[in-house]
Amino acid sequence: MDFRVLGPVEAWREDRPLPIGGPKQRSSLAVLLLNANRVVPLDYFVTHLTADDRRDARGAVRRQMSRLRKVLNDNAAAPVLTARQGGYALSVDPEAVDLRRFERLVAQGRAARAAGEPARAVELLGEALALWRGPALTGVLDGVREASAARLEEARMQVVEDLAELRIALGEHERVVAELSEVVVLDPTRERLVGLLMLGLSRSGRQAEALEVFSRTRRLLVEELGLEPGGALRRVQQAILSGPETEPVPRCHPRAPAPAQLPADLATFTGRSAELAVLLSARSAATVTVCAIDGMAGVGKSALAVHAAHRLAPHYPDGQLFVDLCGFTEGRDPVEPFDALDRVLRAIGLTGEQIPATLDERAALWRGRVAGKRVLTVLDNAAHESQVRPLLPAGPGCLVLVTSRRRLAGLDDTRAVSLDVFSRADAITLFTRATDHDPVAAARPDRVAEIVELCARLPLAIRVAAARLRHRSAWTVDHLAERLRDEHRRLTELAAGDRSVTAAFDLSYAHLDRPRQRMFRLLGLHPGPDIDVAAAAALTRVPTDDAGRLLEDLVDAHLVQQRKPGRYRMHDLVRAHAARLVVQTDPPPRRRAALARLLDHYVRTAAAATRVAYPREVRRHGAVPAPARPFAGKASAVTWLEAELPNLLAVAAQAAGITGLTDYTVSLSALLHPYLRTCGQCSDAKALHGQAVRAAGDTGDQVGLTRALTDLGTMHLVRARHEEANDRPQRVRREYSSAAEYLGQALEATRATGDRAAEPALLDHLGHIHRALGDHDRARQAWRRALTALADLDLPADADEIRANLAAL
Repeated sequence: MDFRVLGPVEAWREDRPLPIGGPKQRSSLAVLLLNANRVVPLDYFVTHLTADDRRDARGAVRRQMSRLRKVLNDNAAAPVLTARQGGYALSVDPEAVDLRRFERLVAQGRAARAAGEPARAVELLGEALALWRGPALTGVLDGVREASAARLEEARMQVVEDLAELRIALGEHERVVAELSEVVVLDPTRERLVGLLMLGLSRSGRQAEALEVFSRTRRLLVEELGLEPGGALRRVQQAILSGPETEPVPRCHPRAPAPAQLPADLATFTGRSAELAVLLSARSAATVTVCAIDGMAGVGKSALAVHAAHRLAPHYPDGQLFVDLCGFTEGRDPVEPFDALDRVLRAIGLTGEQIPATLDERAALWRGRVAGKRVLTVLDNAAHESQVRPLLPAGPGCLVLVTSRRRLAGLDDTRAVSLDVFSRADAITLFTRATDHDPVAAARPDRVAEIVELCARLPLAIRVAAARLRHRSAWTVDHLAERLRDEHRRLTELAAGDRSVTAAFDLSYAHLDRPRQRMFRLLGLHPGPDIDVAAAAALTRVPTDDAGRLLEDLVDAHLVQQRKPGRYRMHDLVRAHAARLVVQTDPPPRRRAALARLLDHYVRTAAAATRVAYPREVRRHGAVPAPARPFAGKASAVTWLEAELPNLLAVAAQAAGITGLTDYTVSLSALLHPYLRTCGQCSDAKALHGQAVRAAGDTGDQVGLTRALTDLGTMHLVRARHEEANDRPQRVRREYSSAAEYLGQALEATRATGDRAAEPALLDHLGHIHRALGDHDRARQAWRRALTALADLDLPADADEIRANLAAL
């Protein structure tokens, strides 16, 4: 197949054009070709190719892509257009796209010029220009053309100028005049183009015409832009006036090689299609472009920056620079901008004597030397914005890729790319590649999937685990998975050579000040999946506003994640690191006090929520603390319980194993029962009430034991009725039997406390259970005992329903 964007957008197969369709279809194809072999997100097409008021914009794009896929994939040896990862990708040989052939020929031509082969350079650049059939991206929607056509046209014009310069150097003056005369009419204020035409005319013996071209250009610049001609064009004019011997000679001799400092690209680079698409589309001829890649330690920021830089290198022939700013490097201080500027200035050819002695002068010299050039700079491992700003070029056509563990929000006009951990599919792909496609790993995909999850899908952890497997011939994926399952040893296992997940996290932690270090460590005590500001404030004993600021700073440092406003979580390995640090740093009494504050907060707030949401069912166990916060109504109380339930269950389970804190488990069990029963959360309720039964039994808390046994039996009863509704008789009998067991134990516990108020309800439940199990004698016995208890308690009004049950047997 042959795809064309340098002119009307077309697709050809076997020398015949394919029926692409109207402007929207051609625009879709153009976007895919400009991002060939990369995933273009569905949202891009929705934004640029559908009307703003369309309700079914996504559906319209999918239908449009379906039609385009049919045209492109029919009769193709392999699918060309596919839907992948929330977008679409066009899989083609780069040589099948005229734009990629153009870029290859241009890069080869400039390399030939640099090597002192002007004739070969002319041949290659001429081939590149011959691929153009008119204005780029003809026939597509304005939104797509505006985004890319100007960039492509600028690239073409630079090649036109380079080719004219080479032809003049080779003595082909008349040809240059013939070619540039038409081009200058279309862009009469492009000064380099005008200067080359003037040189061509002058070398052809037409000095008067050359000077007339200068005069005409000067009038246009002054009248339309209010500018005088630049110094380069004036020097051409002066040279023509002074005589041919003073005219500047266009360069065609070997130049000093442009700096090419990029580290080697990773052969096992995996994933990041969406992020890579952003970086590869970021270059602009109209302005300097800065892309800041941020993310937690080990997430692959440098790998992405280097990979993207290698892909972009052909577009930046004046140099590719790489500076490690050592913002988070063990044993080294961050590189000062003053020293970093010394490095980049030497890299572009300056000597020590030419480099100024002050930061401002160095920054100004750097900006001046790269002005008008196309230079790509990778600033890796930045600590903060002030380290980066002096290194940013000012002129158009340059690209800067910055990586940092912090979000560099203080850099203006920056495209931010935040990296998260891999998807499971990409994590498995990376592990398989990094183990050299180990046959054992390929044979055990289930175990490989487990390993990448134990690595929490963090690229650094996956690479380290793969390296350990690759360099230990006796190991298998089963053995590696077994070693990683031990969460107390996991971070220790994730170290190979000079790479260590723990060391990477240690550096991020070391860059925090003491309040933020303390917040980070104490978060390691929290057992739940996430935490809100109020709970974090209680845990750390700081004001709520201060806790919010500390958490946001940890988010900026990529040590904490914020998936939704007001709620914060930690990556699994980061949580393990925080838990290790808090044990190493904070003595047991301090850790215990922090946990007690957290539990107090949860019990107090759960009590407040339960009182509002279930006022008729609230049962207090012991001295429940006063409510920690008011709730406006039932909806807000239930919303809090729903959001916090995983945390409440986790802290209850944690407290159950800590001597002296088990009362919190008993309290949370009693407080959460109405919500759990109402919502049918039987599994969670059974686990929680079971923990409370054991905790109350261990401490001799008979009141708490009675309540926990009652709640546990009640949840088995709820579950039995659920199984009845689903016609599962074996499960029904099992649940009823368990309910009878626990409610019977609760009945015995009430006698130990002397509080007989709960007896009638327990006996009534037991009567229903025995009847459901077919044991009518035991049912009669339970209900008769219930009547006796009601009489003893002087509650005759509650006996009517029980008498009705007895009569029905």
